[in-house]
Amino acid sequence: MPSDLDSAIETVAREMTDAEPSGDLRARVLEGIEQTRRHRPPAVPRWAWTAATAMVVLAVATAVWVSRQAPVPGGARTTVAEQRPAASEPGARGPAAQPTGVSAATASRQAR
Repeated sequence: MPSDLDSAIETVAREMTDAEPSGDLRARVLEGIEQTRRHRPPAVPRWAWTAATAMVVLAVATAVWVSRQAPVPGGARTTVAEQRPAASEPGARGPAAQPTGVSAATASRQAR
């Protein structure tokens, strides 16, 4: 049951489209299609390439950060401590320091 408004719209639309199209309509439509083909954007938008690059940089930075914080095999970290011979020990030559590898547990026992 169409209303009076629907009938009026339909009548006006028929009157507007009743004329024949101009002769150059086909040429203009084909030219517009051809221009669209020439200026087609790339398959992947630029923002996607930017996001992908950011993710790769983040992944590499995370890998470097994690690899630098890897635990030392054997459980305990190794520290370098100076061991100075006491003046009362035989063969003591003075205050020359000689670095030696010492584990954290051994260093804490020596400090006592």
